[in-house]
Amino acid sequence: MTITTYYGEGFADVRELVTSIVKDLTGAGSPISGSAAQHMKVVYPTSYTVGTVPTSNSNVIILEATSSIDPFSPPPAATSSEGYDSWRIALHWHKWKLRSSTYNDGGNWTAAQADTVDVCSLGLYVGTPDTMQANVANPTGNAIIGWRSTAPGKFKLPTYRGYDNVNGPWTYKNTYYGRDLIEPLGNTGAEWTNTFDPTPNDTKFKTAGESQALGLNDEGGPSPKYQSPADWDGPEVTDGNQLFINKWITYAPSKDYGGSFASTPRAQLNSYRLVLSDHGFFLGVWGPDPEEAGSGFSWVVVQRPVDKEDGIVRGLHKSTGLPYDGTQNNPSTGQPYPIGNRPLFCVNSVNGQFWKFQVREHDNPIPSTRKDATKNDRDSGAVINPYQQQSLTENGEYVITFLNNLNTSRFKYSDELDMVGTVSSDVVGGGSEIEVSVYNENEKRTYHALWSSGPFGSKMRIMVVMDVPAPRNPAL
Repeated sequence: MTITTYYGEGFADVRELVTSIVKDLTGAGSPISGSAAQHMKVVYPTSYTVGTVPTSNSNVIILEATSSIDPFSPPPAATSSEGYDSWRIALHWHKWKLRSSTYNDGGNWTAAQADTVDVCSLGLYVGTPDTMQANVANPTGNAIIGWRSTAPGKFKLPTYRGYDNVNGPWTYKNTYYGRDLIEPLGNTGAEWTNTFDPTPNDTKFKTAGESQALGLNDEGGPSPKYQSPADWDGPEVTDGNQLFINKWITYAPSKDYGGSFASTPRAQLNSYRLVLSDHGFFLGVWGPDPEEAGSGFSWVVVQRPVDKEDGIVRGLHKSTGLPYDGTQNNPSTGQPYPIGNRPLFCVNSVNGQFWKFQVREHDNPIPSTRKDATKNDRDSGAVINPYQQQSLTENGEYVITFLNNLNTSRFKYSDELDMVGTVSSDVVGGGSEIEVSVYNENEKRTYHALWSSGPFGSKMRIMVVMDVPAPRNPAL
């Protein structure tokens, strides 16, 4: 198995961060180890030029996995995903202004508001061609992300509004731009808490074509008509947990007694590490002082599980390494090997919270409900321990615990997710590399240590795969 690793740093603008990540995923970037390849391909927008920084402050790029990182996905040159167990990711960015009463002079926004900090949000969604695509009614128009609006059969793109001054008067935190809010399928953040406030008032955004009467007012007369908000919304932008990256920490401008801004704001700089294998990918993004703060670090792993005895991807023939297709016979029974369900799992962390869901199965291309990855619940087992843990053997050897205890709503799996492991954070320092023996391989694997789940290097630390020996033990 070949591992390709990319690293990027110093991104103050979310659009530049997305541009660099997409460049690496499509094979146009320069890896720090391994070989560049078209790991994923851009499927929306079709006119996007890799390496070009978008000019829009809010938009989305959708990419689809290729056979370079998933044995059940189409090859890079394929023009269709039909017949494959394909999956996609969507990177949906938004830049908005951080405003508060500090910047409000007598109820009016002054020219100084233009100098407030651009706060950046990045939603990362994982799904399939069924849940992420161009608008089928208008293929050249907006994309859709796996989430249905209140209108039956319609998909919408999440809109992070209610906190900018683009389409009308400034609206405050308790005024929303949506109703019946359900977060998109495949969201890698916490549950969205915004719900529609039906009370009409002058601060609400107006949307043409949807006027409705709301009954009587407090004086018994007819209530004023207003144009109801659109039927979608975005996350709570003041909550750093509800998106993969939300409300980047900023050095806000200071205001002197004369009413002018005394300093120019600066955005937080972010770095990332992107790791690709032949059966999945890992992305971690962090800002300043992740080791001390124990927060501001988001990561996601999407991969096919592997057999805990030999490291072979579930659904691959152990001799040929090819996907089961219903024609290879099991010599023990003389019957064809079943194709199987080919589960694809996503586990991730945002700001110290841990989530998991199944992205798809062979016969079910819809992501499951996201669950807490640290807790045992009905039909859901904990797959990660975010607390202090033992990571040394009696002989002083490191032990990495891979993500395990996997299940879907239908089946339990004894497999593991081998791209990410955990250790006690006080045993291995951030940025270190350790070698471990796993899966009866001829040589040791190398894993790279990232940041701890607790402040000042406490609790758990994740390790992401860096190098895998080849070939595997031929006796397997």
